[in-house]
Amino acid sequence: MSLLRQIKAAQIEAANINKEDQPEQDQAETPPETAPVSNKRMGKMQRIKAQQIIDAEKNGEANPYHAATPPAEKTANKALGDLKHYQTALYVDIRKISNQKSLLDKAKVKQSVLPIYLPFVDEYVLNAENYPNTVAVQCMIWLLDVGEIEHGLNLALHLIQQGQKMPERIKRDMPTFLIDTLYDWANVMLKDDHGASPYFDVMVATAEKNAWDVHPLCMSKSYAMLAKHHVRNGEYETAYALCLKAKKVNPEKHGVKLLTEEIEKHLAKK
Repeated sequence: MSLLRQIKAAQIEAANINKEDQPEQDQAETPPETAPVSNKRMGKMQRIKAQQIIDAEKNGEANPYHAATPPAEKTANKALGDLKHYQTALYVDIRKISNQKSLLDKAKVKQSVLPIYLPFVDEYVLNAENYPNTVAVQCMIWLLDVGEIEHGLNLALHLIQQGQKMPERIKRDMPTFLIDTLYDWANVMLKDDHGASPYFDVMVATAEKNAWDVHPLCMSKSYAMLAKHHVRNGEYETAYALCLKAKKVNPEKHGVKLLTEEIEKHLAKK
């Protein structure tokens, strides 16, 4: 007699002695498709998972091993879905702008379409999200183009910190683009006898503090322009210090020789 049959015979005999019902015979055993998996056949991790599922069901909770999208991933998926939606619209508006004949007409279209994208971009910044965001980059460019310097500068500094890339059609990196754009704006302001503070000052200070990897000419011309604005305000000591910085960062082509001489004459009168 096999070991299994010996065990069953002993069980039957014990049941007769105790006047219990005879254990079910082989043919009445639970069908294989409904029989629970023996603990002996389950690995330790399988038993743990099985118990967790049982406990979850008792507590009215969902199966902990059913696939579920984590909240952070849901947020990311929604953001990327929104990005694709705005990218499609952006493509249409860029073509619309390029079809305008004058810079004034182009600016008008940019101003009219910016409100479509800015809520999405502002939320991107507010939520501290960080992924390649071509919509935010294009809005930054348009903001600066239409003279929204404060908003455009703040957005640009945020995007530079994230390492965002410029559109392929612009053959400059973002720090260089920002320096060139604000330099031109500050120059116009100077000619119109208007100040460029605090925006130009903030940009120069940030570039200096974060050691932006730009051509020396970018920094020397920025120091020179900022020095000119300080001369306009009669702040000659500060202007002179900025000229020294321009010479240090770009010894051969600093472009502040005449400006330095002018400042030195004012300082000599004191």
